[in-house]
Amino acid sequence: GVAADAAFSARQLHFFYGGRQPRDICGEDFLRSLPGYSERIHYHASISEPDAAQQTWPGTVGFVHELAAETLAGALADYEYYFAGPPAMAEAVQRMLMIDHKVPFDQLHFDRFF
Repeated sequence: GVAADAAFSARQLHFFYGGRQPRDICGEDFLRSLPGYSERIHYHASISEPDAAQQTWPGTVGFVHELAAETLAGALADYEYYFAGPPAMAEAVQRMLMIDHKVPFDQLHFDRFF
């Protein structure tokens, strides 16, 4: 994959994962197994239900597109974006990137699913 491709060895890879509750969050264990994790491969997770966060969640609470905007602040147009999710999430990400931060459409690659 892209993590092992020499053509991308100088690029920073940020993976954002959003869920409603802590039990919905996954993927970090796989990313930790890749060479370059924490140096150039980064994982960011957020849950959207504050009540669930009070129980066992040590991470960010909010929508995943808000976490991406905060994490990549000032450099949003410097990245390619690959995202998938329900229509409301995909539309929120697209609106945040294109309207709020003027990221060109050709830098967005996405699938909406139900």
